[in-house]
Amino acid sequence: LGESAGRFTEVVVEGNEADWGSGGGFYCDTSTLELVGVELKDNYTYSNGGGAVLYYTDSTLDDVVVSGNTATTGGGLEISSGGSADLSNVVVHANQADADGGGIRLGGSIVATLGHVTLSANAAQYGGGVNIFQGASAEAHDTRFLENTATTNGGGMYLDLGSATLDRVLLAGNSADNHGGGIYATDLSEVTLTNTVIAGNHADDQTGGARFSSSTVSLTNVTIAGNTSGALCAALYVIDPEAFLATNVTVSGNVAGENGAVCGWDSLPTPDAFQH
Repeated sequence: LGESAGRFTEVVVEGNEADWGSGGGFYCDTSTLELVGVELKDNYTYSNGGGAVLYYTDSTLDDVVVSGNTATTGGGLEISSGGSADLSNVVVHANQADADGGGIRLGGSIVATLGHVTLSANAAQYGGGVNIFQGASAEAHDTRFLENTATTNGGGMYLDLGSATLDRVLLAGNSADNHGGGIYATDLSEVTLTNTVIAGNHADDQTGGARFSSSTVSLTNVTIAGNTSGALCAALYVIDPEAFLATNVTVSGNVAGENGAVCGWDSLPTPDAFQH
């Protein structure tokens, strides 16, 4: 779709390939797209968006399943460059990206809202579940990140100059070969977590739970429990924060190979940053 509007209901898009372009299942540029009861399954692209690529598009996805798709970036969905995305009752499962965003990759000035979304068993180098970069923002509520994997950083979620606001979100069983099994945020990202649980995630190297570097972070009513790391800081690692505030945060049962559950580097958060 290009400079047009489309609505697809109860459609299965399966087993398609885009060998040299983007969008294995759907390609939308400067469009309006509504998907209701749609399945995007086992599609492939050499480039971006195994299931679908949405550029400069205002999209609504309701009761959609995105599974088994493969791409270089955005294994399931690539949503970037501008526009908006509203995802409700969406399952993003077992998609794979060679580079960024196994489940979903959000970039540019896109504004995405996720409600009652499950991202599970997706894999990528950066951001197994979701990758948010270059000014993109996501607001998620009642959403789950489960058993996603990253071969480098950010098993559940990876942010690089991105913004994420999470409320009533569960990140559990995610893993990273390097850092940030649950969440990895860097490069002036902004992360706000409320009523959120980060539990049972693992990093082979540092920080099974959440790792924040040069970012603005607010944690309210957050539980970080049962995370593990092969080396430093099983639960939480805060590095040179732009700002950091934690209110009513529970850190329990995390196990690190060394240096404890909570660590700071180059401007450790002061005690008054942790409020109860």
